[in-house]
Amino acid sequence: MSYRIHPDSGLTDEVRRIAGREIHRATSLLVDPDIDRHFAVHKARRAIKRLRALLSLVGAADRRKIDRSYQRLGEVGRTLSAIRDAAAMVEVFDRLREGISDGMEPAAFDGFRFALVTRRDRIVGAQVDADALVSGAVDGLRREMRTIERFKAKPGTRWAGRILGNGIARSRRRARAALAAAQAHPDPEAFHALRKRINANLFHLRLLREIHPERIGPLAKAASDLGTRLGHHHDICVLIALIDGEPSLWEGVGEPTAMRAALVGELGVLEKDILLRAGEVLAIGPGRLRRIVERRYAGLAED
Repeated sequence: MSYRIHPDSGLTDEVRRIAGREIHRATSLLVDPDIDRHFAVHKARRAIKRLRALLSLVGAADRRKIDRSYQRLGEVGRTLSAIRDAAAMVEVFDRLREGISDGMEPAAFDGFRFALVTRRDRIVGAQVDADALVSGAVDGLRREMRTIERFKAKPGTRWAGRILGNGIARSRRRARAALAAAQAHPDPEAFHALRKRINANLFHLRLLREIHPERIGPLAKAASDLGTRLGHHHDICVLIALIDGEPSLWEGVGEPTAMRAALVGELGVLEKDILLRAGEVLAIGPGRLRRIVERRYAGLAED
């Protein structure tokens, strides 16, 4: 079954089902020796993000226990990021290459990519404890599954509707606050915070889509499109920071000035588009969204 909460199955059963699915997906990838490790870690981290989004949505059911589990899963994700990040930079460059290719020689891209691959191999080769990191992550995920199996929401659709309504309203408020911060101070940190909040809200909308497909489905689609643009923005910022922070990396592959200028130009255009789209995506406020979820989940007619 999909990453959606089905109202007719009961909130307790749905949380356990979805959490179990994501943990099984992550651990299966990480323990399979036939799957490329970088691919497995990437997909496992995505599953952990979906799992944490589920917990943040239903946090009001048992705030203390769920918050602790949420934090522990964050530590597991950060453990895996130590393995993933260097490899991800090569993939980031490959995605960006087409968009910034105008006016640049193909040889310049080849040299930059070679430098990134060399960096990746050096960092990965130095991670002698990668197996231990993966094993620790798998153990941590399995422990959290035992915790989540004890999750129990109060019975009744009205109570469940309130939990879900409050959860989506909370993430909506946070996304709007992050947008206001990015509008006031449009720096990389602000856009990174906005990306995290939009993605969290997107996961919540996907979880709730079954409750009201006609209303929530389009909201999820718009948030997904915005999240893609924010991801592109993040990739550019990370690559610019790498150009600035590791000048020795580019020795022998040419002056990085032209590459950096192309990236900065792309960033400026993208930021204007993001801020415009974010205002449209978040136009429906937290209160309205909460009422839609609460009333629909409880089987009440919407105004």
